[in-house]
Amino acid sequence: VNGDFEGRSVKLVAPNEPGDFQLRYWSGDGREVLATAPITVVATEVSISGPESVDMGRTFEVAWVGPGSNRDAIEIFDADASNGNGKAVHSMRLANGDYDGQTVSLIAPIAAKTYELRYWDGNGRKVLASAPLVVVATEVTISAPDVVPAGEAFTVEWVGPGARRDSIDVMSGDAEDGKRVGSGRLTNGDYDGQTVKIKAPKEPGSYTLRYWNGAYGVMLATRPITVE
Repeated sequence: VNGDFEGRSVKLVAPNEPGDFQLRYWSGDGREVLATAPITVVATEVSISGPESVDMGRTFEVAWVGPGSNRDAIEIFDADASNGNGKAVHSMRLANGDYDGQTVSLIAPIAAKTYELRYWDGNGRKVLASAPLVVVATEVTISAPDVVPAGEAFTVEWVGPGARRDSIDVMSGDAEDGKRVGSGRLTNGDYDGQTVKIKAPKEPGSYTLRYWNGAYGVMLATRPITVE
C-alpha cells in the first residue's frame, strides 16, 4: 500500500554490501513467503571531491559519486565534538543539492581546524567515503559611522565570510544575548561592494553592531554605535 498499488510496483533500497540476495513477497497476514526471485547487488564507486581548505563560514561545493539514495547526505564531521565522540556539524541531503550535477553546497564551520567531509549513507547509517577539510581563520570586521540619526538608514561596510544567512545586527543590551532592534542580511545589500544598509532605532542611546553568522549562530565581530 506504500508503493504504486495500481501499477503493482514498489521501490526498495539496495543493500550497501555487494552479493547475492533474494527478493520475496511476504504475506503479513499469513506470515509466510508467497514468491521469491534472486537479485545480485553490484559494487559501485563512491567518492567525494571538495576543496582541501576553505575560509571559515564560506559556502563551498562538494561533488559526489555514489548511490544517491533519498537519505544520503554529505556531512562536515568534527571528530572532537561531543566529548571526543564526534558529531556532524553541518550536512546537506543529496536530494536537496544539484542532484543531476551530483553536487551539494555546504557552509564551512567557524572554528579554524581540520574536519572531515563524509558521504553518509542514511539508510545503512554508514560512512561510504571521506576526505579531510581544513577550515582557515579569516578577518572579520565591520565599519560604520560612530553616530547615526534616530530612525534613519545608514551604511555598514563589512569584511567576513558573507554566508547566505550572515547579517549585520543592531543590538540593545548584550551584543550576543540582547535584543535585536535592527538588521540587514548581507545578501540583501551590496554584496559585491560588501556594504549593507540598516535602519537605525527610533530610540536614542548606545547600541552595538555585530556581525552574526546565521548558519552556526556565532557572533564574529562587534563595534559600538550611538543613535541620537
